[in-house]
Amino acid sequence: MVSIAKPLLIVLLMASYASAREPSARELWLRHTIDNSSQGADGVRLADVNQDGLPDLVTPWEEGGMVRVYIHPGPKRAKQPWPHVTVGKVASPEDAVFVDLDADGAMDVVSSCEGAIKTMFVHWAPRSPGNYLKEAMWRTRPIPATEGEQAWMFALPQDIDGRHGVDLVVSSKGPGAGVGWLEAPQDARDLRRWKYHRL
Repeated sequence: MVSIAKPLLIVLLMASYASAREPSARELWLRHTIDNSSQGADGVRLADVNQDGLPDLVTPWEEGGMVRVYIHPGPKRAKQPWPHVTVGKVASPEDAVFVDLDADGAMDVVSSCEGAIKTMFVHWAPRSPGNYLKEAMWRTRPIPATEGEQAWMFALPQDIDGRHGVDLVVSSKGPGAGVGWLEAPQDARDLRRWKYHRL
């Protein structure tokens, strides 16, 4: 079980310290836009998908109806637009997270969608690293156990039961909302066999 108490405390302490004084001009952060081609970037999750020691990003563009992965271009080009790929086009994506669901060495993406679609999707990454930024090589598939069930808001990859690799802790909002987990089957690519358990 992952404890959030310590990180939450650190964030709260930092927030109270920051609000206790006015920042000087030298302390203000400048924004550097890495992609402004869509609307509604709704949170960012990080992972080093290409093993270069730099944090790569995934974000759902809620109003734009797509999920994108961004590859860190290195410190010298970090303030410029980043190389990216649209890994899937889905309606109302609220969350996206990196996870190698099928343990093939390529970092896949799971997106959680609310709105009318109320479905979670797996965006299967191409196995060849050379194809990772090629949109046509990605495959987007719904997780049947989630289709039309809830307004999905968040997913956390975690091995819950010690069987078949990574499961997904998931949450939703609105009518019928809940927290639960998606149990991975022996073959993670057989999405029909993923089972939802409400907690």
